[in-house]
Amino acid sequence: MSGALLEGVGDMKKESFNNKIFIIAVVLIISTVLWSPVSVIDTNTTKIGLPLRFIWYHDYSGLPMNRLRIFEINNLLKIDFRVINFLVDIIIVYFLILMVRKYFAIIKKMFHNN
Repeated sequence: MSGALLEGVGDMKKESFNNKIFIIAVVLIISTVLWSPVSVIDTNTTKIGLPLRFIWYHDYSGLPMNRLRIFEINNLLKIDFRVINFLVDIIIVYFLILMVRKYFAIIKKMFHNN
């Protein structure tokens, strides 16, 4: 009986770790609004975000110098938020973090076995 309880504890730790990786992926994707290069489509549309552009900003005067200003009340109507692109970005970054973690675990294991 206690063995089954201990197996559940390991699952909780793994679930907690996966939640942390998910939160890191979301924060990284949201932070790309501040530092990612922009893509100008035409005279009034600018795309922001990495790896997929998930925010489209529509304004003839262009993107504000301080990118946080696009989230002000008078600029919110100028934003086109692409939810699918945002979710795909999170999935891409989540799996990249998992792959890098596994790669470093393999490298660490190789060095400790020698």
